[in-house]
Amino acid sequence: MVFRGKPSGGCSRCRSRRLKCDQKTPSCSQCIRADQKCTGYRDLTALMFENQSDDVIRKAKRIHIKAALSRQKLYESEQRYRRLQQSPQSQQLTTPIDDEAACFVYGNYILDGKSANHYSFIEQLLPSNGDSAIRSAMKAVGLAALANIKTAPNLMRAAREEYTTALAHTNQALRDQSLSKEDSTLGAVILLGMFEIMTCNGSGSMQRWRNHVEGAGKLIEWRGEEQLRNLRGLSMFRHLKISIITNNIYTGKPTSSFLTHLCQVASEIETSETRFIDKFSNIAVRFSNFCAAVKNGELTEPWSILEAALSVDNDLIRWSSTLPSFFSYRTVPVDRDLDTQVQVQARVVYGDHYHIYNNLSAAMVLNNYRALRMVVHEYISGYAGEIQQLKHQFLGAAMLPTNEYSKLKSQSDEIAKHLVAGICASVPYHLGAVGNAVQNNTHIDPRNSPHGALGGYALIWPLYLAADRAISPPSLKRWAIMYMDRIGYSMGINQALAMSVLLNRGLPSRTLLDTEMEIPLGPDMPSEESSD
Repeated sequence: MVFRGKPSGGCSRCRSRRLKCDQKTPSCSQCIRADQKCTGYRDLTALMFENQSDDVIRKAKRIHIKAALSRQKLYESEQRYRRLQQSPQSQQLTTPIDDEAACFVYGNYILDGKSANHYSFIEQLLPSNGDSAIRSAMKAVGLAALANIKTAPNLMRAAREEYTTALAHTNQALRDQSLSKEDSTLGAVILLGMFEIMTCNGSGSMQRWRNHVEGAGKLIEWRGEEQLRNLRGLSMFRHLKISIITNNIYTGKPTSSFLTHLCQVASEIETSETRFIDKFSNIAVRFSNFCAAVKNGELTEPWSILEAALSVDNDLIRWSSTLPSFFSYRTVPVDRDLDTQVQVQARVVYGDHYHIYNNLSAAMVLNNYRALRMVVHEYISGYAGEIQQLKHQFLGAAMLPTNEYSKLKSQSDEIAKHLVAGICASVPYHLGAVGNAVQNNTHIDPRNSPHGALGGYALIWPLYLAADRAISPPSLKRWAIMYMDRIGYSMGINQALAMSVLLNRGLPSRTLLDTEMEIPLGPDMPSEESSD
């Protein structure tokens, strides 16, 4: 018997209409007024208690059935886990969300076929059982991306817990002379840096990313030439060196002589395609040292800086003139008649054409080339313009007649426009929209890309640099912001949202490196401290 609280004694009609019943006999006033038959009143004492034996029995049965289903689900999960342990790609997944996080990383970054295999070494490094730094780091990346996509603070908290675990395991490994040289330790550092890209919300995130990249650089030097003698070590080295060199360029740090030596050794190994990429890296190393010399005051005279920048640009021209067929791409024109369909295309393609590449790796390498050369031409255009404006101060010292510097600046700006157009033309391919997708879709949905989230991940910095150039019109900036937002929200990469904010505010990319700045996570994404 269960106490039910004080019930209403009114008639049925008054109770159903929430009317005050005066309970007069033989009929209440409300029913008389409505000319309705009054049903009479209830026994309040009997209603104070209710026999719920049958309800209790039914509830107990439901609990029993639910418990049985839970046991069955647990049994099925255990069986699935055992099958995973016995497979070559085994993982220790304890909950469905762990499974989803791991699948997200596999499906979006460890790709097969023509896509890229950019992080394929991660799969080889996962232990068959037990906790590890690289397993926790992979979970952290997957959970962070899913948290951003689903706007789920609870997932972000779980991601940060896995990140903390991975960081603790990694620090422990770094204190051991043998473990610090293991591929799994370097792989964990790579994923820890990737986590900062997923969760980027300002200069603090970028500083942590830089710390991971610089730490990876120290590990690479510690591992020495031995790492280049096996395919996995070589793959990890090639993956990391671009991040290290890029960080050096933006921070004005020289690339160490030993890392430069390792880059040279790597360029003499493997196929013509990878050797070609390594030669590009060697040029990037040279440019990073040039940037450091300018920042440190080793190069101060405008004509000396201009001469050095032109020399790097000549190296890049020679490199691009010998592109193997692997890097060739097809240019597809876009009809620009002023009809409704073309207005739709304008949202997908910026300009009058887009590119189709052999695979994502080729597109990524060529965008790295375009981005690097754009930065080189920042120096060329800037210092050519400075010499032209202050030519009376440099008579007798300049390389060219002073009236030639205005022409050089104009040529440099035209080259930069061409490089910007190339990056914009690569966007549909990076995000998986080519052919009919371009002709028929009102927009690109990055979630449908055959390249997974890797296509968007690799596009963020080149697209940002293209939109941030002084020679880029406002329409290009708006178009880039649109795609930064799509990459960020649909692929779970917060750095894309941070870049979008910088473009909206007209702030240079160095803002994230040089100032204390926090960027909102986005209109729909609460911070990790928010309640569920």
